[in-house]
Amino acid sequence: MKRRLAYLVGLILSAGCAVNSPNLRARYQPDAPASIIGQCDGRPHTTQEVAISNEFDRAHGTLELPAGCGPFPSVLLIAGSGPTDRDGNSPKAGLFPANQKMLAEGLAGRGIASLRYDKAGVGASAGAKDESDYRIDTYVRDAAAWFDALRANPNVSSVILVGHSEGGLIATLVAKRAHPTGVVLLEAAGRPINEVLLEQLQGILPEPLFKESRQILARLERGETSDVPPALAPIFRPSVQHYLISWIKLDPAKEGAELQVPVLVVYGTRDLQTSQADAERIARANPRANVRRIEGMNHVLKLTEGGDIAAQKSTYVDPSLPISAELVDAVAQFAKSPISRE
Repeated sequence: MKRRLAYLVGLILSAGCAVNSPNLRARYQPDAPASIIGQCDGRPHTTQEVAISNEFDRAHGTLELPAGCGPFPSVLLIAGSGPTDRDGNSPKAGLFPANQKMLAEGLAGRGIASLRYDKAGVGASAGAKDESDYRIDTYVRDAAAWFDALRANPNVSSVILVGHSEGGLIATLVAKRAHPTGVVLLEAAGRPINEVLLEQLQGILPEPLFKESRQILARLERGETSDVPPALAPIFRPSVQHYLISWIKLDPAKEGAELQVPVLVVYGTRDLQTSQADAERIARANPRANVRRIEGMNHVLKLTEGGDIAAQKSTYVDPSLPISAELVDAVAQFAKSPISRE
């Protein structure tokens, strides 16, 4: 059962709460733009290791530059929940879809620059010593710092925020303050996380554990922490409960309703973690949002015939399986010319 939880819920949860500080950028001072990028010399598609300073020490990422000379439209890729690295992999959970790396490479081939990064505490990026110290605020500040660094890049003409899964909520929170050219939400939840978790867990947990999960989430919604049975520790262990408390407070659709930039909401018909209803709820809340449906795409952005997690397992663990080309085309088109529904 632990393995099933790992695939469906992502063995998530490391951090959590919306940023209200007006000094968001002042708290993070990225390195000089020259450390992020060199001058264009007409070279082919290149990949560069980059770094910025953050509250823990240093954060590290990868900049993909298309062939030719800029300035290029660009995207900041924001990964989903849990210990997901810049490439979209979660080695601790045994998940290797490599979807962010594939998206970055696909976009480069379509003339779009991208920046993807290891979240605080993941991969090469320093983080808090204890996961109980994390909040969504932690990840929002990190993403905002990377946004500032990318926007300062002389070879970048515009910046789109692209958030996958939980990264969609983070992208939304950053966009409310950082004013990107647009926002793309990939397989993002449109409801508070407690509702999403209950829906996900109902089909895989025995009734007693599901009932206990409901009770735990009710306590977290009230801001209360508690002990949990070992079988539920991958999701509700005490060290991530403060993160969950702050996450539960946020309604993605309500947060997204405040965005004043074009929004593209993308969902796949084979996603087992979020749904068409999530995408439509976000779009209903914001008249600027357009919805793009991709037939056969699952939560990790890959095409699959499988209708359950067992049938889709290979897409989560095999980095050689490509992501949807239709998805890459949709993101590239939006990055070049964001379209609002208004």
